[in-house]
Amino acid sequence: MNWKSVTAISTAVAAATETLPATGPVHAQPQPEGGSQEVWGIGQFSPAIKINSFSDKLDKATFNGNFAGNFSALTPAAHGTLEALSDRSSLFTITGRHHDDLRPTNVVQLKDENGHPLDSEAFVIDREGTRVITSETEPSICRFSRDSSTVLASLPVPAELKVTPAGRATANLIFEGLALQPGGHTLVASTEGALAGDDSTTVRFQTWHHDIDEQEFKLCRQYAYHVDSDAHRLNGP
Repeated sequence: MNWKSVTAISTAVAAATETLPATGPVHAQPQPEGGSQEVWGIGQFSPAIKINSFSDKLDKATFNGNFAGNFSALTPAAHGTLEALSDRSSLFTITGRHHDDLRPTNVVQLKDENGHPLDSEAFVIDREGTRVITSETEPSICRFSRDSSTVLASLPVPAELKVTPAGRATANLIFEGLALQPGGHTLVASTEGALAGDDSTTVRFQTWHHDIDEQEFKLCRQYAYHVDSDAHRLNGP
């Protein structure tokens, strides 16, 4: 099965954001007069997105006592399988020859290096086949073994992106998305909400990078992105 269309679109991040010269507050800039902006209504997709198929085969499905649903992240894995991350920090392996034949065949309950449960929302599989997984608790981004059972490394997180009082982030509104740029050398994490002191319509994109001869990701550029609605608002329309 070809799951390439499942992967997230992330290459436009740099073009749509502004580089942060410092780690201080960020405020929205007024839009120039006479500028045009294409707007889509609620429930509409960008014309750049195409849905090839749909399946509810996993509706109400369980595996080894774990509910196989409420997925917040999905990515192609080895041998034509999918890996799906639930909002209960359970990482499922999904197999099937086509979209109407999907079934969970394995599940791992994610824990940190101290055995504590994670609050995971996003993950990617890197070039080495290890799993890079976020947690909103601290927050943290950890690199796990191929079977997701062992934490191999923890990526550095800037002070301002840590949850208050250690930083300026709000609990449960931090690392919501994660993507690898083409080539697999740059990792991008997106925040769900604005940081304390930022304009309420501003979210952050933090990047990490590693060269070909390096195994671990190093802290790199951070970007600010001005969303269309209030980034502090918990319940949208």
